Amino acid sequence: MVFSVKEGGMLLANHSDLRGDLEVGSVFVTMTTSLLLLPPLAWLVSGNRLREPLSSLNDWLVHRAEWLVGVFALLLGLYLGWQGIEGLHRMVELGLRPLQWCKSPGIPTPA
Repeated sequence: MVFSVKEGGMLLANHSDLRGDLEVGSVFVTMTTSLLLLPPLAWLVSGNRLREPLSSLNDWLVHRAEWLVGVFALLLGLYLGWQGIEGLHRMVELGLRPLQWCKSPGIPTPA
C-alpha cells in the first residue's frame, strides 16, 4: 500500500496527460495481477508436486512468524523514516519551511 501511494504521488507530481496515466496504470495493474495469479497457476500446472514444498514452507513460517513480522516492521519503519527525511530535505531545497503549509488559524506553527 505504501508503494501504491508513493507511485500515485509520483504520477500526480509529473503532471502527465491521460494517456501517460493510462499507460502507467495498465502496467501497474498487469504487474499486480500477474503476481496474484502466479501461485494458483503454479499450483494448477505442477499438480500435486508443490504440496510437500508448500507444507514445509508453511511449517517454517508458522515457527518464525514473530521474527518475520518484526523484521518487516523494522524495515518498513526505516523506509518510511527515510522517505520522511527525504521529503523534508526536498521542501527545504524548494525554500519551504516544513510546517509552512499549516498556516490556518488555531494551528500553531514553530518560529
